[in-house]
Amino acid sequence: MFTGHSQVERELLPHREKADKLMLILLGIQWFFATFVTSITYNTFLFGFISGGVLFIIPLLLYKQYKGLPFYRDIIVLSMMTFSSIFIQQQLGRIEMHFHVFVALAFLAYYKDPRPVVLATAHTVVYHITFNLLQQHNITIFDIPLRIYNYGCGWDITLLHAFFAISEGTVIGFMVAKERDNFYDLIISKNEIQELNSVLIRESKLKEKLHEETKQLQKALDENSIVSRTNEKGIITYANEKFCDISGYRHDELIGKSHNVVRHPDTSRKLFKEMWQTIKSKKVYKTKLKNLAKDGTQYYVDMTIIPLLNQEGEVYEYLSVRDDISELVATQELLAKEQSKDRFLANMSHELRTPLNAIIGFITLASQEKLSKKIKNYLDISLENSNQLLYLLNEILDLAKMKSGKFSLDNAPFKPKESLEVFVKTQTSNIKEKKLTYTSELHESLDHIVLDGDWQRINQVLTNLLSNAIKFTPSGGEISLKCKYEDQHLICHVRDSGIGLDKEAQKRIFKEFEQADSSTTRKYGGTGLGLTISSELISLMKGSLSVESKVGEGSTFTIDIPLQKLESADKSNPIETTSERKETFSGHVLIVEDNKTNQLLTKILLEDYGLTCDIANDGVEALGMYHEGAYDLILMDENMPNMGGIEAMQRLHQKYQNMVPIIALTANTMKGDRERFIEEGMDEFIPKPIAKKDLTAILKKFL
Repeated sequence: MFTGHSQVERELLPHREKADKLMLILLGIQWFFATFVTSITYNTFLFGFISGGVLFIIPLLLYKQYKGLPFYRDIIVLSMMTFSSIFIQQQLGRIEMHFHVFVALAFLAYYKDPRPVVLATAHTVVYHITFNLLQQHNITIFDIPLRIYNYGCGWDITLLHAFFAISEGTVIGFMVAKERDNFYDLIISKNEIQELNSVLIRESKLKEKLHEETKQLQKALDENSIVSRTNEKGIITYANEKFCDISGYRHDELIGKSHNVVRHPDTSRKLFKEMWQTIKSKKVYKTKLKNLAKDGTQYYVDMTIIPLLNQEGEVYEYLSVRDDISELVATQELLAKEQSKDRFLANMSHELRTPLNAIIGFITLASQEKLSKKIKNYLDISLENSNQLLYLLNEILDLAKMKSGKFSLDNAPFKPKESLEVFVKTQTSNIKEKKLTYTSELHESLDHIVLDGDWQRINQVLTNLLSNAIKFTPSGGEISLKCKYEDQHLICHVRDSGIGLDKEAQKRIFKEFEQADSSTTRKYGGTGLGLTISSELISLMKGSLSVESKVGEGSTFTIDIPLQKLESADKSNPIETTSERKETFSGHVLIVEDNKTNQLLTKILLEDYGLTCDIANDGVEALGMYHEGAYDLILMDENMPNMGGIEAMQRLHQKYQNMVPIIALTANTMKGDRERFIEEGMDEFIPKPIAKKDLTAILKKFL
């Protein structure tokens, strides 16, 4: 009914608590009267003491917990009006005692709440009707007659008394309600005034704060951004120091001019037309621009133009805030070049590995046939040169990744003694072929220890160093390998009795595409990348690669790598060994490959394992050929026309819940490619050219 009613009730709560306290005092006084005053006439002391005590003690006990609440006011009303009944009964209905009702109603008006008055009136009416009936029937309690009137009873008297009570209750209730409403209005007005005052104070403080923040914002903008303001026609009215610094113009050369003064001729007129259409429609405009400084140099800005409106909502000024992004643009251009280079390397790797896969694969297959010694020799030479080409490709890619900072090591536990023993065995055939004397010394410090490092890359470095030793040492010469673990460092010496290096050559050999001299390249071949990559790898391991050499006496290359020794050998990588036993499998395989040569090679390799195959030329054909139960394994190329391998794999997974394993068989072998294929949903990955051990491992795992 009233706005803010609950708030007004909260305002009235202290008054209501005060009224409760006053009424409680009045109840105590009435108890005293019921006990010692009105009890004298008919000796009703005990009746007054007990009944009055109940009516006083109950509100007294509830006061602390319930004061101020409507429930407590109801208790007070019932106690107050029941005292009227006590007084009337003590005087056996004397008319004077009936005036207590009207006095009690008057006191209850103090609550400023019509509810107690209404309840008291109802109590009085019910009391008169009830006791009139009891008196008419001469009802007694403990031989004491119940009386409400001492001059007789009857409905005429009862209704008259009820009328008087209702009349007074109505008048008092109306007055209380009116007073309460006035009080409500007064409190509401007071609250509205206070709220208005608070709003005015807040607005005043907000204006002060806004003014201060505007100043701070202007200062912050001026210190960190290129800021200018123009009138509605685009004429510069303000330019901060940063604008002057980056453009090279003085303030007086900018004020009164348009921003065309720094406009770069490469910027299209269409952009400025779009800008003016946007800001004239009172919208913020954002773009990136190339600007021209006074000295002719160019710079890039990230620009935001904000239309400023007056009280009528019309544009009176434009605020331009720009940030210098010249370094960011330069970085993005450099990144784009790096990405372009990465794409080129990835494409080059793919395009070279695809034919190499067929070349190496078919040479290997041909070598297994019964051939003449002469033809067998031709094939061995072809295979060796193909592997050299693949090794060169890997070296170029490794170097490119190192230069771009995208190369990382893959550390894992390994047993140096066992790993080095396997390494020595792999080099034996090359050494015997050139009729060299070879000695290896693996120190006892390598026994029974496990180191944490990237053995694959250490193996690569040692292979490169030993290959060079074999290459540059004439037949009948000597080479040796000595390794030890000392002071948490793995130290290996590769010594040869070859041609040796002079001081100048020793400075050059670790640079990319460098050899001792041009005659070395002509006589021995090579790209000059091996030592560069080895040096980079050892540097990534926080180690060192050094050389001691004399012309005509030979060279000693030393690697010194800090490697932590692990406590347990349980988690070390097992040493890979090859088995001569021919593996056989059973199953039907779907080959998804667009290159006809590689289709044939893969088919022959799988049939050699005892498997049967079907061939799909691309992802679309694979989707048409596959159905549940048709195949046990899918070998999926990635780069194919019509539909690539990843998309085909994903569509197969969407269509079939229980898919057979899908293996990526691809020439995409850059770092991260395997992880990318697995993340997309492939079950495993085989790089091209296909290594027999890789294919065997996959077939063992999934068939």
